[in-house]
Amino acid sequence: MTRAELERRLDEAGVSSATYDLTGTACEECLRLERTADGWIVYYAERGLRTGERYFRTESEACEYVASELLRDPTTRQHR
Repeated sequence: MTRAELERRLDEAGVSSATYDLTGTACEECLRLERTADGWIVYYAERGLRTGERYFRTESEACEYVASELLRDPTTRQHR
């Protein structure tokens, strides 16, 4: 899975884009996916802190992890 595929999957599931960041840029209280020199890192960003860091060798592994975390959490859904 690529970041673009992940974004489509999350959008189709109604996950609020405010709950995640797939580009490694600034966000307030969200799950962040970031490219590193050695692979990929996923962590929860809140007030400049990083918690729950998980490292992955491939983009696909990292994206699968992000999808599973966000899709199993009902609080990530947009209110429609």
